[in-house]
Amino acid sequence: AEPWDIHSYSDRKTVHMPYDSVERILLVMRTYGIAHVTYNGQVGGFELINEEGLRVYRVHYDLLTDLYNS
Repeated sequence: AEPWDIHSYSDRKTVHMPYDSVERILLVMRTYGIAHVTYNGQVGGFELINEEGLRVYRVHYDLLTDLYNS
């Protein structure tokens, strides 16, 4: 799913994440106040909250800061 698809279904603001380093992605997330992400994989600091269809994770910045020294 693309960000505009998610916005259409959820009526929430969306941000397209860059294909870049974890540090750069975290910078974009913090800049826009991202609270949830869709992702195909496992990342420390992301809590899986929906796995039916589209995987949605809640972002825990305190854990991400510890893991990536952001």
